[in-house]
Amino acid sequence: MIPGGWIDEEGRDRRGFKEIRYKVKIDTKSPEEKVRELYQLAKEKCPVSDMLLNPTPVKGEVSIED
Repeated sequence: MIPGGWIDEEGRDRRGFKEIRYKVKIDTKSPEEKVRELYQLAKEKCPVSDMLLNPTPVKGEVSIED
C-alpha cells in the first residue's frame, strides 16, 4: 500500500495486482498425462481465469437507504 492512498502523487501505480501466481501440488494415483489434460482443460474453460486474462467490464451501483 502506498502511504496516503492507492496511487502516488504522479499517478504511476495501478490499484490492482501486478501479478497473480499459483502453484498446485497434486497427490494422485492418476497417470500424469491425465492430470496434465485436466490442468489444460481447467486453464481453457475456467471462468475465473477467463475473467482475469480478458478485459471484463465491472458494473455496480450504490443504494443509500435511511
